[in-house]
Amino acid sequence: GQGDPRFVPIDFEPFFNAGAPYEPVGPLGDFETDEGIPFQLGETYGSFWWSGNTAASGTSTPQTLDLAVDLDGAQAVYMMINTAWGQRGPTSYLSVEFFGDQGAYHRHDLVGNVDVRDWRNTIWTNGLDPDGIATNVWSATVPIWGAVRLDVQRFELPPEFETQTLESIVVTDTGRPDFQRALIAGATVELSPCKAAIDGDGDLTIFDFIEFQTLFVDRDPRADCDGNGIFNLFDFLAFQIEFDGGCD
Repeated sequence: GQGDPRFVPIDFEPFFNAGAPYEPVGPLGDFETDEGIPFQLGETYGSFWWSGNTAASGTSTPQTLDLAVDLDGAQAVYMMINTAWGQRGPTSYLSVEFFGDQGAYHRHDLVGNVDVRDWRNTIWTNGLDPDGIATNVWSATVPIWGAVRLDVQRFELPPEFETQTLESIVVTDTGRPDFQRALIAGATVELSPCKAAIDGDGDLTIFDFIEFQTLFVDRDPRADCDGNGIFNLFDFLAFQIEFDGGCD
């Protein structure tokens, strides 16, 4: 929830550009999903990054949003992404990339009617894969626009991000007006709850040492505890320090 240190909302205010046309759409201020994921949303209506307002009218020039993050031990990222208009798959016109400070990288191509859909319930994209990364977190019927909604995507990051700094998130929109444009309200980073509880149960026990040794033998990135890309004695020392520090 709002007080859970594992979840760090990103300040999106510098990127808001949608403005008055979207009044009165969306929740305001501190928002928490039913699953307890906090978002730092805008204080006024129209607080979205809309790629249609960054692009020259009538062009299909790719538009990018570059978010500086600078957080250690990222496990997942939640983003509140919808589209204006929207195209059904399988072709993707919207991607999200994640960059670690020591080479960790992940990319997800968002597909219409699978991972992302129109913010309005109209003739464009209205579906989401029930077993996919996106879920609905807010919906309403408002003047002018009718039935509107906001969805959240959860991007699970590869394990190497847990020993690196998530430096940035880059969104690339290759759509065009009256076709598909991205509409983004916020983002939140989920941090690894405790690096030393490496077996995933949240408790520090002998089984974490056993799991660490197995991962070390397999050269799993989670065992590269000092994050230098080399597996040696210093990883054991770094893991011991993490273990002794405990889990708050």
